[in-house]
Amino acid sequence: MDPMILSLLVASAPTPSSCRGGAPVIASAVSRVGKNDGGVNTYVVHVVVVNHGGTQKSNVLQSVAVYQNGDKVNEKGIPPLRAGASYAFDQTLQRSDESHSDATSLRFQVHAVANATGACYGGGAAYRLSV
Repeated sequence: MDPMILSLLVASAPTPSSCRGGAPVIASAVSRVGKNDGGVNTYVVHVVVVNHGGTQKSNVLQSVAVYQNGDKVNEKGIPPLRAGASYAFDQTLQRSDESHSDATSLRFQVHAVANATGACYGGGAAYRLSV
């Protein structure tokens, strides 16, 4: 089956001038059907995190928590990012090929674990996508 873009949302992000430290935001999340195997579709969601603030310290611990229909299903670590740098990862999920479009709600939430002094997470720290 050919990959098909299902949903793409634009996240609002804080401006670099409003943040003294790092400002990692989820810039995009694109979902496509990877394959159909016996009535089960495997979706691949490509997520891009961009630092809209200043360069982060090397000891910053941060991650993106992944929620599916309100339940936490995964967490991906994000390395410290230079100003303007990005980090991308893929999240997969499986659903019946009989499921309705937009029936699964995904939320990606940026979390700082430690040493995030000066971090600015703003409105772009969380991102929602329906698949």
